[in-house]
Amino acid sequence: MLGGVMGRSRYPVRVLSSLLVVLALGLAGLGAGFGAPVASLVWLALLAPAGGAWMGRWARSPQSWTPPVVWAVALLLIGGVPTPLLASLAIAGLYAAGMGLGAWLSPERAAGAALLIVAALSLAPTLGGVLERPWPPLIAARLLDASPVAWVAESAGIDWMRHRAVYDAAGTADIGPDLRSGRRSWLAAVGLLVVGCAFSLLVKPHTAARSDP
Repeated sequence: MLGGVMGRSRYPVRVLSSLLVVLALGLAGLGAGFGAPVASLVWLALLAPAGGAWMGRWARSPQSWTPPVVWAVALLLIGGVPTPLLASLAIAGLYAAGMGLGAWLSPERAAGAALLIVAALSLAPTLGGVLERPWPPLIAARLLDASPVAWVAESAGIDWMRHRAVYDAAGTADIGPDLRSGRRSWLAAVGLLVVGCAFSLLVKPHTAARSDP
């Protein structure tokens, strides 16, 4: 019984320490990208799912949703993002999806898996620039559709298909409007948020009982 009481007394400390780490990582990337909004958006697109996965054991706690709210305020303050609200919704959707994964797996495995999946999906359109020639236009278009970085950047109002990071490497000049528009509407950002939240709420956080003493 004493062990149970001690475990419960440590629970808020664990929540707070995890929140501070996730918040600090997000704000550090935002600070490093100050004046370069695309860099900030890329950082948050990569970090948000892993951060949400780390907080997944506390998916039912309102405090666990603090990071995406603080990041949204920070995006508004740094400026340079055409539609920061939609970008923040997309980031929150990625964070929520990560929370669902974190409720299903242990925090370490979930965060690592989320980071690997997001990195793979984001690098797939260009393979990190190592492709000798771009993918065929149809394949490149679908890979861009699945890229979390593209989701966040385009939700932010940035034409990611014309950005130098992907324009030549992904051959986006050959991707016609019949294959991909290169823009995300408010519906895409809201849809990602709804799907992410549904996933985080539907997955039972069974690992919490085993992880906490």
